Amino acid sequence: WYEAPKLAVSADGFLIVAGRETDIVSTGRCVMDCGKYVYYYAGSSVVPVASEICERFNPPLPKDRGLLKVLFVGNSFNVDATAHLPGILTADGTRRVLMGRVYHGGCTLPQYDDNYEADRFCSYRTWRPGEKDWDGDEEYDTNLKYAVEAEDWDVVTFMEYTGNSCCWSWTEEEKGHVNSLIDRVFAAHPEKRPTVLFMLTQTFAAQSDLVATYFDSDQMKMYETITDFAQQVLDDPCIDDVIATGTCIQNLRTSSLNDDPVQDLSRDGFHLDYGVSRYAAACTIFYTLFEPCLGLDLSGNTYRYDVKLEYSTAHSIPVTDENVEICRHAAHAAADHPLTLTDMSLY
Repeated sequence: WYEAPKLAVSADGFLIVAGRETDIVSTGRCVMDCGKYVYYYAGSSVVPVASEICERFNPPLPKDRGLLKVLFVGNSFNVDATAHLPGILTADGTRRVLMGRVYHGGCTLPQYDDNYEADRFCSYRTWRPGEKDWDGDEEYDTNLKYAVEAEDWDVVTFMEYTGNSCCWSWTEEEKGHVNSLIDRVFAAHPEKRPTVLFMLTQTFAAQSDLVATYFDSDQMKMYETITDFAQQVLDDPCIDDVIATGTCIQNLRTSSLNDDPVQDLSRDGFHLDYGVSRYAAACTIFYTLFEPCLGLDLSGNTYRYDVKLEYSTAHSIPVTDENVEICRHAAHAAADHPLTLTDMSLY
């Protein structure tokens, strides 16, 4: 997938591919389609070109990268899901991750597509090894095109905003905009087709006005709408896989940590609380990306989070030695079963 197979020529003039002799006569040039890349062989030269396949295609995540480069594109829910990643990665001690984050509050993916090159449309922040947090602020001082072209990204994730009904259905218009965004990513990196992932947003708090108005006060209806949307996105050929942060939060809501049914692990009815739910969402990203790609292990990670050090709020639960494993269990279950709720009532 990510490395050109070794080619040689036998004494009889047949191609030897990765040590196995074939019945193909060597002409000195050949083309090999390996799914992720098409490799052109000409003498001692090998040129990789990113391939596109017009059917459901999930290439494996990048493995054994010296530096894994990940770009997160979305709205405030995306900020929630990625807020604790710098702390977790710093505690891990890894220097093999570089992250970028694009933010515009309440922004939908069609709006990102329509304003791809628009001046001062969104913010772009980065995290590099050795830094304590995401750099800079969330000022809208750039556009998505700049962020996409800023690095040769290995992974690009997109997150939709689910605060209005236009983002609850996988319509032809929505599909067109999402595929347009992905085409832009591929065009920016023609020789390194990044893996493209869809970040699953969380449902709103069970007693929020939105759940009452649009989902008959049934939070599970909203969750099923979001997961159905995600399944249709996955059935599209351009999306490779899902990061199920939304499922992680729904798992966590069935646990003992959700002791306030009004707040429902939310700080305001729709955003994640600053502590355990933000942390659990970050763990879902860790299990989906950094564990399989880099072999990182979260089990001994010492990062914790005291909400009071940064925020004064009664609606956030700090991450402690006592509850950290509950958060991780919710995240691991979501990574293993991204579109299915896991009952955690015993935790």
